[in-house]
Amino acid sequence: MDNISKCVLKFNKYDVNKILFVKNVKFRKEEFKGLDLNIDTNFNYPKNAEDNLFTVTLKIEIGNDAEKNNYPFNIVTEIVGFFELDKSELDKMKQFAEINAVSILFPYARALITTTTANANIPPVVLPPMNIAAMIENKNKEKAGDNEKCDK
Repeated sequence: MDNISKCVLKFNKYDVNKILFVKNVKFRKEEFKGLDLNIDTNFNYPKNAEDNLFTVTLKIEIGNDAEKNNYPFNIVTEIVGFFELDKSELDKMKQFAEINAVSILFPYARALITTTTANANIPPVVLPPMNIAAMIENKNKEKAGDNEKCDK
């Protein structure tokens, strides 16, 4: 039993902050070229360095500005996860939040999107599993590139 490593990140719960589905009644099927997908994250770290609780908000939007871009719909989901990190790992909180916590929340957001679109009587949208670590790394590289442009 001693050989089993203890999980240092505890997922306490998640809440759904927003589910928005808007059908584009002006959608032109013959001109449809595919959907866009935007994923945004927000991290809320404790103000006290001794505190081991944090939250992560995951927002996914598909079909932004549906009428203008000729998407069949716009859907937005926003969920917030509540996490607890072992006090021995507080120095790694950012890493656990950005990669592990987002990876834990993503399947819940995927399920919300699939269920909502299926219940809207349209073909359900099933997002593929994603490599969250690679997605965050790419996002950080983009931010670093944007910062370099601003510095010049």
